[in-house]
Amino acid sequence: MKHYLYGIDFGTTNSALAIYDEESREITHTIIFPSLIYFYQDVAKGYVVGEAAISAYLSDNMKGRFIKSVKQVLSRSSFIETRIHNKRYTASDLVAIILQELKSCADQLTAQDCRKAVLGRPVFFDDDDVQKDTLAQTRLQKAATLAGFTEVRFQFEPIGAAFAYEKSLVRKENVLVADLGGGTTDFTYLMLDPKKANNKDRKNDMMANGGIYIGGDSFDSAFMWEKGTPYFGKNTKYEATPGKVLTVPVSLFSNICSWEKMNFFNGLRIKKDIED
Repeated sequence: MKHYLYGIDFGTTNSALAIYDEESREITHTIIFPSLIYFYQDVAKGYVVGEAAISAYLSDNMKGRFIKSVKQVLSRSSFIETRIHNKRYTASDLVAIILQELKSCADQLTAQDCRKAVLGRPVFFDDDDVQKDTLAQTRLQKAATLAGFTEVRFQFEPIGAAFAYEKSLVRKENVLVADLGGGTTDFTYLMLDPKKANNKDRKNDMMANGGIYIGGDSFDSAFMWEKGTPYFGKNTKYEATPGKVLTVPVSLFSNICSWEKMNFFNGLRIKKDIED
């Protein structure tokens, strides 16, 4: 029986899994799909993941729950859970759904229940904040366990890219690797040497790394705030009480800019505020 290892990049926008044959030392298959989940309005239908989530969202007339950029909430202690059809989902639960789909697709190709994985992770999940970083990795570890992995290791995403590039080199190089993602942007400066490609300890070759909590989602949010929210009534005045004119609360519009806050609009108090 062959022995496989799954290399997983759980991303804000897209997620990927590479099936690595440990005997031949070759990648046999790669699976990629968007990091999206759609929960049907009809509870009995459950949910779908990836490209299918977009199709289901549209065919369901956008009445269910469409979830994107789950990776963004991993480091946020303020995000405890979201409720979908009265069921509680933590950040780990949502990530696990995507990891399970990746694992299921890969297991069908290998005809095995592979439990071993290397997961990529940003250099910093949320700028240089150790507490948030630890929280995010703990949640990601739990998600991997929920998805069925029992042996999990982590690798910084830029370093994983650097080692892949190293295999194409014929001589030593100092390289700056940039990982521009949907949620974070990471950089690593390191020395690559084809003679060291199989060494297990490469710590001394890594000269510097850093990251910022800015990515594609940051631009999406900024675009919605500047160009989208005016069409939803930002800066609109209303009469709170006779003779007292106020501006519609800004919080209503900041909630539109982040998927995890949109569910707040289902609350009775928010609905009344909007009606007023």
